[in-house]
Amino acid sequence: MCKKACLSLLPFFIYLLLPATAIAEKDNIKSEKHITYVSGGEVDVYFEFQASPQTKQKLLKWLKVSSETVTTLYGQFPVKLVEVHLYDLPTANEPVPWGEVWKNGKYRVNFQVNANFPLASFISDWTASHEFSHLIHPYTGTGSAWFGEGLATYLQNTLRVRQGSLNEMDMWRKLLDGFRRGEHQAQQNRLTLFQASKNMRSTGNYQHVYWGGAAYFLAVDIRLREITKGRESLDTAWHKFQQCCLSENNSWSVETLISKLDQLTETSVFSEEYKNNLFSKNFPDYYNSFKQLGIKVSSNALTLEANNGSMSQLRRQIIK
Repeated sequence: MCKKACLSLLPFFIYLLLPATAIAEKDNIKSEKHITYVSGGEVDVYFEFQASPQTKQKLLKWLKVSSETVTTLYGQFPVKLVEVHLYDLPTANEPVPWGEVWKNGKYRVNFQVNANFPLASFISDWTASHEFSHLIHPYTGTGSAWFGEGLATYLQNTLRVRQGSLNEMDMWRKLLDGFRRGEHQAQQNRLTLFQASKNMRSTGNYQHVYWGGAAYFLAVDIRLREITKGRESLDTAWHKFQQCCLSENNSWSVETLISKLDQLTETSVFSEEYKNNLFSKNFPDYYNSFKQLGIKVSSNALTLEANNGSMSQLRRQIIK
């Protein structure tokens, strides 16, 4: 079973192998349903533990904010209905120590929570934004974690700035720190991002895979906005995909998905960055991405240039 905020592959295969009645018996769901509506979607929340009315109100508020965060990508929630199941872990030293997404026949997100933490701790935690971001893309099969985890890792930061629960400077610092951790692990394992992703669970190359994938999507987002003069971006690409192709019942190979995203944006950016980054033992060049955004990086500091025209404008577009 995967650790915090990852797309669990095991539950997907459980769904494939067991009939619906077996899943129902396994879950034995008897908890009361709490419905939260967000733009374009419904979030049905189930408390799988005894919780006071005050605790329920707090956790429902957190999930409302987190689901609304994902709507800042293209104006609506990516799916019409998702179940969220909450499990209590009162010994955890953080509010949301673990989460996972299930996709097959229906969308479901599971979270472990320590309900003793205050609302502010839940709002500042990134896990729910990460997991809900997985609803944007289809299941891409084993060995392709760099794609889904990279996208969710990138969006958990940028979308929280748009929503207002994270400030811009902290976002860029979090991205820089993550990229550096991923780069350090890549230098140690001497694997391509493709290789590290294929064997992530057996080798433990999570930093390389998650943050290498995030660096890929940052580069894609920048290039899409630049070459189309703002007409296309990750926002428009995933919105078009949601309108034409997203379903809880299908799975895509990464290569087919990238080809489709190129087609939808009328570019070759996704495939070009794929070729440039997935098969090199060098970590994706996030320094160049930062430079394109007017972000100066030194060993211990990060500076946002304010008066550099198109660079600062491009940076603002990403977190608008």
